[in-house]
Amino acid sequence: MSVSSSYLLIAVAAMVCVVVVASIPRVRAWLIGGSQARTALLPLATAGLLWVSAEAAGVIGHRFEESTIPQDVLSLHIQSVEFGLPPIPTEYKDRDLSIAQVNDALKSLSNADEDVTLTADESERFNIVRDSGMLNDVDGHHTYSTREIADAVKPALRFTYHYRQWAKVSASWANLLDSYENGNEKPNRSEELSALIKAVNSELTASGLFQAIVGMANRSDPNLPPPGKDCDESPNTEITLEQIDGIYYLMFPTFKTPLGQAESTGEIKAINGFGTLFTHSCFKSLARTFRNASPRFEKEADIMIKAVDEWNRILASRQPEKITIKATLANLGRFDSFARAEAKVAIGSRGGSSPLYLIAKAANGDEKVQPSEYIHIKSRDNATLTFSSKLPSDLQTKVYATYQSELAFVQLGMSASAGGEESVFRSQVAPFSVQAKKEFSKAVSDMVLSLK
Repeated sequence: MSVSSSYLLIAVAAMVCVVVVASIPRVRAWLIGGSQARTALLPLATAGLLWVSAEAAGVIGHRFEESTIPQDVLSLHIQSVEFGLPPIPTEYKDRDLSIAQVNDALKSLSNADEDVTLTADESERFNIVRDSGMLNDVDGHHTYSTREIADAVKPALRFTYHYRQWAKVSASWANLLDSYENGNEKPNRSEELSALIKAVNSELTASGLFQAIVGMANRSDPNLPPPGKDCDESPNTEITLEQIDGIYYLMFPTFKTPLGQAESTGEIKAINGFGTLFTHSCFKSLARTFRNASPRFEKEADIMIKAVDEWNRILASRQPEKITIKATLANLGRFDSFARAEAKVAIGSRGGSSPLYLIAKAANGDEKVQPSEYIHIKSRDNATLTFSSKLPSDLQTKVYATYQSELAFVQLGMSASAGGEESVFRSQVAPFSVQAKKEFSKAVSDMVLSLK
C-alpha cells in the first residue's frame, strides 16, 4: 500500500473520532468540557483532516489515472517514398509559380546529391534549347549534378505559364489595334490610344511581356519595325519613355512598366525602338510587333516544356542507387521512448512470400544524421524522420525492377524501448511503384460520400 493511501486512512479514522466527540455528550464533556479553547479547535481540526483527505485522494486518483495509460504507444507512418533521382514537377505548365515555389518544387532534386552523365544521343536531343532565349545550352561533355539540373530548369518552371499567357495576350492586343486600323473609316487616334492603354493596364504581367519583346528584339527575333508612316511626327502626351536609376520605363497616365536595364548598345536600341512605337502612336507597327511576338512566345513555352520533359526522361532512365523514405514517429504513451536509428525496409507485392529487405538509417527533419544509435521521442510527442539507404549493386537491379512493376509496396519496421521493455512496431503499407500510387489515388477518387 502506498504512503498516500495510509494518510487517507489515518485522516478518515481521525475524522470518525471527531464526529464521535462532537455527537456523544459524555465523551464531549470528558474531552472538551467547558473549555472554550478546545471548542474552538474542533472546527479547525475538522478542516485540517478534510484537507489531508482531499490531497491524499487526489494523489491516489492521479496515480490510478496514470496507471491506466500505457507505458508507450508508438506509431510509424510513411509520408513519402523517393526512389532514385526525384523527377521535376510538371504543375508549372498550368500555374504561375513564384521564385519561392519553384525552389521548393526543386528542393528534392537539388538535395539528391547525384551526378548524371549524358550520352551522345541525350545530348543531341537537347539541341532544341539552342533556339531558346530563356534556357542555356546543354553541354553533352559535362557531367551534371542534380543541383545543376535543378538550376537549369528553373527558368522553365518560372516562366512557361507566362509565355503561354503572353502568346494569347499579344495576339489579342494585335487584334484590338487591327480592329481600328482596318476599319472603313479613318481611325480615331485618341480613342485607339485610350483603348490600348486600358488593355495594357488590365494585364498584370504586361511588364514581363514588354521585356520579353525587347529581349527578342535585341536578338533580332523578331526585328522591330522602324518608325514609319503610321507613326505621328510628334510624341503623344499620354505615354513617355523615361530612365529612372538606370532602368527604362514606359510611363502611362496612371501606371508605369519597366522595359529593362540596358547594358549594351543592342539593348538600348531595342528599348528605344520599342518605346518609340508607343510614344509616337505607331499602331500598325505595334500590331505587327505583337502579332509576330505571339507565335514566338508559344514557341519559347514549347521549348521549355520539351527541355523539362527531356530531363525527366533522363532522370527516370538512370537506375537509382538510393531509396529515401520520410516518416513520422509518434509516442502517445506516458513515458519517453528510445527508438533505434535503423529501420528494416520490406519491398514487394502485397502478401508476397519473398519481399526484398534492406536496412535504412534515420535522420531527423533538418537532414542532420543523429549522433546516437537511438532516437529520443518524448512522451506525447512526435518527430519527422528521413530514412535513407544506399543500395548495393546486387540489390539495385532487383529494387529497380520491383519499382517498375505494376503493384509494389513498401513497409518500415522499427524497434524501440520504453522502461525496461523493447518492442517492434511497423508502419502502414505504402505504395512504391507508379501503378500502386495510381491505385491508391483511385481509391480516394472513387470514395462515396454523402451529406446527411
